[in-house]
Amino acid sequence: MDHIFLMVKASSMKMKEADIIEIASIRTNGQLGSITKRSVLAAFTSDVSDFKSTVKELEKNILDKFDNKYVVVTHISDITKTLLRNGYEKNNIKTELFDGRAWVDINQLAWPLVASGIIPNRQLQTIAKHFELAYSETDSADLCTVLVNIYGHMMRQFKTALIGEEAVRDFGGETFKNIRQMMGF
Repeated sequence: MDHIFLMVKASSMKMKEADIIEIASIRTNGQLGSITKRSVLAAFTSDVSDFKSTVKELEKNILDKFDNKYVVVTHISDITKTLLRNGYEKNNIKTELFDGRAWVDINQLAWPLVASGIIPNRQLQTIAKHFELAYSETDSADLCTVLVNIYGHMMRQFKTALIGEEAVRDFGGETFKNIRQMMGF
């Protein structure tokens, strides 16, 4: 399944008044990790002066050329969804991009790191610093690239933890079985 990484910049912190002023998106194949030429299927970045035409270009570059199997990955998806919805409503656009799709939120995926005391908060800067990723906060394309890399790091850590847990369970199960046999149970 492909992953569409999406970052938007808003004109204001007040969601009802805010417009998207910049948008960046990267579509990757399911092979996550560092961005390579082979893993990037499409990329799009634009200043948003005309929301309607920007949405059409985004759709043309990120969605139209590919099959319909993808998940959207962003940071703080509620804000991204609200900004997109505001743009659709203000511009009388009936069909929303990514409608009905699963959204993965890096902000939510970072909870285990915060809960275990590895990082103090779920801010993008904090998560990026933890994974030793540098980026420019003023460049939405750079933000989108760091989002891809953070997601890759997190998925590898989760995979390692799950494999480790399974190995411990398998080993522990055998050990417990042997102890039970020695005790006559």
